[in-house]
Amino acid sequence: MVSARDLLIPAVTILATPIALGHHSSAPFDGDAVVTIEGTVTQFDFRNPHVYFYVESTDETGSTVEWEVESDWTTELSRIGWT
Repeated sequence: MVSARDLLIPAVTILATPIALGHHSSAPFDGDAVVTIEGTVTQFDFRNPHVYFYVESTDETGSTVEWEVESDWTTELSRIGWT
């Protein structure tokens, strides 16, 4: 006989899959766009789940602009030598 628990675990797994995939979606990013930022790195956060660094630069009008750059996760960057 199949218990409620035997049905609940697969059901929760199936229902949670779109949520997990949505978190790792690249939809907000344009992989074809190239953006060049020249400035000073003001902060570097090497922590899970993603590495962030912040760059302060000036725009065309001379105003200060701070860019937040999201990179890969710490494990991936550690493999290629980042610390």
